[in-house]
Amino acid sequence: FNKIKDIVVLSIESFINKEVSRSYDVFDKRNKLNQYKEKIIEKLIGLMEQNAGYVPICMELIFSIVNLDRITKLSINIAETTLYVVENKDLRLR
Repeated sequence: FNKIKDIVVLSIESFINKEVSRSYDVFDKRNKLNQYKEKIIEKLIGLMEQNAGYVPICMELIFSIVNLDRITKLSINIAETTLYVVENKDLRLR
Protein backbone atom coordinates (compact mmCIF):
# COMPACT_ATOMS: atom_id res chain seq x y z
CA PHE A 1 0.00 0.00 0.00
CA ASN A 2 2.88 2.36 0.69
CA LYS A 3 4.10 2.09 -2.89
CA ILE A 4 0.66 3.05 -4.17
CA LYS A 5 0.45 5.92 -1.70
CA ASP A 6 3.89 7.09 -2.85
CA ILE A 7 2.74 7.12 -6.48
CA VAL A 8 -0.38 9.12 -5.60
CA VAL A 9 1.54 11.65 -3.51
CA LEU A 10 4.28 11.98 -6.14
CA SER A 11 1.77 12.64 -8.92
CA ILE A 12 -0.06 15.28 -6.90
CA GLU A 13 3.18 16.98 -5.85
CA SER A 14 4.42 16.96 -9.45
CA PHE A 15 1.23 18.70 -10.52
CA ILE A 16 1.21 21.25 -7.71
CA ASN A 17 4.89 22.11 -8.17
CA LYS A 18 4.83 21.69 -11.97
CA GLU A 19 7.79 19.28 -11.74
CA VAL A 20 7.92 17.27 -14.94
CA SER A 21 10.76 15.04 -13.72
CA ARG A 22 8.56 13.81 -10.89
CA SER A 23 5.82 13.00 -13.39
CA TYR A 24 8.26 10.72 -15.20
CA ASP A 25 9.08 9.16 -11.82
CA VAL A 26 5.38 8.33 -11.47
CA PHE A 27 5.48 6.46 -14.79
CA ASP A 28 8.57 4.50 -13.74
CA LYS A 29 7.18 3.59 -10.33
CA ARG A 30 3.89 2.44 -11.83
CA ASN A 31 5.64 0.29 -14.42
CA LYS A 32 7.60 -1.44 -11.65
CA LEU A 33 4.43 -1.86 -9.61
CA ASN A 34 2.64 -3.38 -12.62
CA GLN A 35 5.32 -6.05 -12.93
CA TYR A 36 4.89 -6.88 -9.25
CA LYS A 37 1.11 -6.92 -9.65
CA GLU A 38 1.29 -9.42 -12.52
CA LYS A 39 3.50 -11.76 -10.49
CA ILE A 40 1.10 -11.68 -7.54
CA ILE A 41 -1.91 -12.38 -9.74
CA GLU A 42 -0.07 -15.30 -11.40
CA LYS A 43 0.70 -16.77 -7.96
CA LEU A 44 -2.91 -16.37 -6.86
CA ILE A 45 -4.13 -18.11 -10.01
CA GLY A 46 -1.67 -20.91 -9.34
CA LEU A 47 -3.01 -21.31 -5.82
CA MET A 48 -6.57 -21.52 -7.12
CA GLU A 49 -5.55 -24.16 -9.66
CA GLN A 50 -3.93 -26.25 -6.92
CA ASN A 51 -6.73 -25.97 -4.39
CA ALA A 52 -10.30 -24.91 -5.18
CA GLY A 53 -10.76 -23.98 -1.52
CA TYR A 54 -8.55 -20.95 -2.10
CA VAL A 55 -10.74 -19.55 -4.87
CA PRO A 56 -12.90 -17.20 -2.72
CA ILE A 57 -9.99 -15.53 -0.90
CA CYS A 58 -7.79 -15.40 -4.00
CA MET A 59 -10.59 -13.77 -5.99
CA GLU A 60 -11.08 -11.18 -3.25
CA LEU A 61 -7.36 -10.42 -3.38
CA ILE A 62 -7.40 -10.15 -7.17
CA PHE A 63 -10.38 -7.77 -7.06
CA SER A 64 -8.55 -5.69 -4.44
CA ILE A 65 -5.43 -5.58 -6.61
CA VAL A 66 -7.51 -4.43 -9.60
CA ASN A 67 -9.09 -1.65 -7.54
CA LEU A 68 -5.70 -0.51 -6.26
CA ASP A 69 -4.46 -0.51 -9.85
CA ARG A 70 -7.27 1.89 -10.73
CA ILE A 71 -5.87 4.30 -8.16
CA THR A 72 -2.45 4.18 -9.80
CA LYS A 73 -4.08 4.80 -13.19
CA LEU A 74 -5.58 8.00 -11.79
CA SER A 75 -2.10 8.99 -10.66
CA ILE A 76 -0.85 8.41 -14.21
CA ASN A 77 -3.61 10.73 -15.44
CA ILE A 78 -2.41 13.41 -13.02
CA ALA A 79 1.19 12.97 -14.19
CA GLU A 80 0.10 13.18 -17.84
CA THR A 81 -1.85 16.34 -17.06
CA THR A 82 1.27 17.83 -15.48
CA LEU A 83 3.23 17.14 -18.66
CA TYR A 84 0.48 18.68 -20.73
CA VAL A 85 0.25 21.82 -18.58
CA VAL A 86 4.01 22.36 -18.26
CA GLU A 87 5.37 21.13 -21.61
CA ASN A 88 2.26 20.93 -23.78
CA LYS A 89 2.93 17.19 -24.31
CA ASP A 90 -0.15 15.05 -24.74
CA LEU A 91 0.82 11.50 -23.77
CA ARG A 92 -2.73 10.22 -24.03
CA LEU A 93 -2.24 9.80 -27.77
CA ARG A 94 0.60 7.29 -27.38
